[in-house]
Amino acid sequence: MKYAFAMLAAGGAVGVASEASATVVTLGYAGDPTSSHQDISLISGSPAQFYYGFNSGSEKTHLGAYGNGFLGGTYGSANTVDASETFSQNPVKTAWIPPVPGAGFIVFGDQYIHLKFTDAGELYVGEAHVDNNATLVDISFNDAGPAGIPEPASWALMIAGVGLAGTALRQRRRQAVVSA
Repeated sequence: MKYAFAMLAAGGAVGVASEASATVVTLGYAGDPTSSHQDISLISGSPAQFYYGFNSGSEKTHLGAYGNGFLGGTYGSANTVDASETFSQNPVKTAWIPPVPGAGFIVFGDQYIHLKFTDAGELYVGEAHVDNNATLVDISFNDAGPAGIPEPASWALMIAGVGLAGTALRQRRRQAVVSA
């Protein structure tokens, strides 16, 4: 019976994706109200997943997402990204010019914006840092892999372990009934 539990434990660990080290892309894109936005491709050779810059139609500087890129929550300090949190393609405002003459450029302070995107079937999660000058300082992200879904061989090993554990329990019950 102890071998069945060992197999079950091993099956739960084999083939599950582990978190890779973070990739940090330093950008330094300023939220300049005189320019348009900058496209951002985080994987070399891939189409842009995000953009950052000024939108003259809405008088704001924001981080936005394209195609397979999505934005999540906005926080005042860096924190762990959960791939299951709510993400959308709605742009996140980082600064704006109010419609009042002479009001100036209003920034919202340091912001850490969660993001996720896919490239070639791989899921990536990360965080963009916008400083208190509305500059997109950097984006850090990890390859989240298949989000901890076991490979088929792992499933087979787990099922075999549960089957052996059930067989061992059944044999124990039969021995207890016969000896009673």
